[in-house]
Amino acid sequence: MKISVVIAVKDGERWIDKAIRSVLSQKGVDIELIVVEDGSTDRTLQRLRRYGDQITVHVHPFTKGQYFSRNEGLKLAHGEYITFVDADDWLSPNALLNAYNTAQATTADITQMSVKRRTPRLALPLPHPQSYHTESLLDALSGNDHLFPVQCWGKFYRASFLRAHQGEVLDFDGFWGEDRLFLLPLAAANPKVAYCDQACYNYRWGGMTIQKLIKPQEVTHVHRATEHFLHSRGLLTPERKRALEEQERAFLDYISKPLGLRSRLALRL
Repeated sequence: MKISVVIAVKDGERWIDKAIRSVLSQKGVDIELIVVEDGSTDRTLQRLRRYGDQITVHVHPFTKGQYFSRNEGLKLAHGEYITFVDADDWLSPNALLNAYNTAQATTADITQMSVKRRTPRLALPLPHPQSYHTESLLDALSGNDHLFPVQCWGKFYRASFLRAHQGEVLDFDGFWGEDRLFLLPLAAANPKVAYCDQACYNYRWGGMTIQKLIKPQEVTHVHRATEHFLHSRGLLTPERKRALEEQERAFLDYISKPLGLRSRLALRL
């Protein structure tokens, strides 16, 4: 049994070592770590080369973004299961073994890990239900985020399921919303989903994401792409269309606020 871990990174020299060490230190599993280096301008690539043959490094000649970098990593992966770790996050000890055991016991296509939102002083569990069904995934991706975590990290995927349904690359060229567009084809494929409380993913709040400015046109584009995809599959209910419109308005209002206030509001979510 092999587990493939994919990390997409751009300008992550400040955090990448902790992410890599947390993966390489996992016990009881055979790990393949693939790092997709996405045109960094800092010393990220030099740090990656220090690990030698412990990791596989794939270098983009120019920046393509997280969405395409994750798909590049997926093409290189050989594992029975695949998971994604953001470059500024890390896994708790035994997270992958516990996720694997849950996936095997439940025959799940996607195993949701528990998530702790980390700040320098706090570790806040990310609240979400412990049981899911296909409708809750689709509703979450349509704007009701509280029903299911909409990030592609923190999830443990059966590789055969992921490859069968992630071949469709949706039109995307931006930063915000790539997780949603990555998960949409998977949610539409009626996956079996399990939850593993013992597999903890640590999300660094205030890391690389908070440094990036979200463009209003990206928010609008992602919502339109989501609506179009759901409509093309006959999955766009009036409730989902309304939720998408409400979320778009709320998020456009959110990103219009000063960065300091925006950070404090995000911490409360």
